[in-house]
Amino acid sequence: VVHRDLKCANLMFVDKDPLKSAVKLIDFGNGAKLAKTETLRGNLSTCFAAAPEVLDQIFRGGGGYDEKVDIWSVGTIAYELFTGQRLFNVAKLSEMDRELRVFSTEQLCSKLASLPPDGVDFICKLLMRNPSKRPSATICLDHPFLRRPEKAGFPLPSLLRRRSELA
Repeated sequence: VVHRDLKCANLMFVDKDPLKSAVKLIDFGNGAKLAKTETLRGNLSTCFAAAPEVLDQIFRGGGGYDEKVDIWSVGTIAYELFTGQRLFNVAKLSEMDRELRVFSTEQLCSKLASLPPDGVDFICKLLMRNPSKRPSATICLDHPFLRRPEKAGFPLPSLLRRRSELA
């Protein structure tokens, strides 16, 4: 299943205490089942989390896209959780398209240098402009950042407190 609209607003805590709660993904209204050889078309994502291939399809007549659009969106979520800011502060698809034309994963990684190295590596792998270079969801789940967040230096409790205070 491809969600096609992953963003922080579509993540919900099951319990009131975010430090003890499971997180659930909501709003599958734009979701689609996708066979391995199939691609999807059309924009169903929120502009600030739209993957480059979605915008290439819309603005430049590019081909379809696959589940890697969700990998990109998870990267934008991780960036937002780490920094407290959206990676792209845009309100329209055309603005996002302009931002993505100058976006560089390498520049992003250098901006994140003060964060834990495993977290930077995780985010930068998810935000590769070329979808074929992004890891699959299965490979993401094996990343040290997700397997051992405490060793990766991920300050999860403080980030969750900050996000819940903003809500």
